[in-house]
Amino acid sequence: MPTEDRVIVFDYEEVYTALRIRSITEKMEIPAEGEIQNLSFGEANTPDSTVTILLKKTDGSTETIKFTLAFFANAMVFFCQGNNIPVPRAGTKEIMHKDNKVMLHIKLS
Repeated sequence: MPTEDRVIVFDYEEVYTALRIRSITEKMEIPAEGEIQNLSFGEANTPDSTVTILLKKTDGSTETIKFTLAFFANAMVFFCQGNNIPVPRAGTKEIMHKDNKVMLHIKLS
């Protein structure tokens, strides 16, 4: 049976926007104004693993912020929904990071 793979690519500005919006809707501390300088995923690929972000704030200082992988992935999905980018409910979803981009990989079988 054929399968479908879909990849949605986010630049760091879109990731930052998604995390700020999701933080607001979850009534969490909102990341400071700034831009993402670097991003890394913890070694374990579980919902509780950590995504670490180095943020350059508008005042020139830097701050390290951390989110769970589950929160991070949900922020990307909600960003898509808010921008009319279809994300199927079904399928296996995986978050990847490469070349200053974040990719949401969806495999439908």
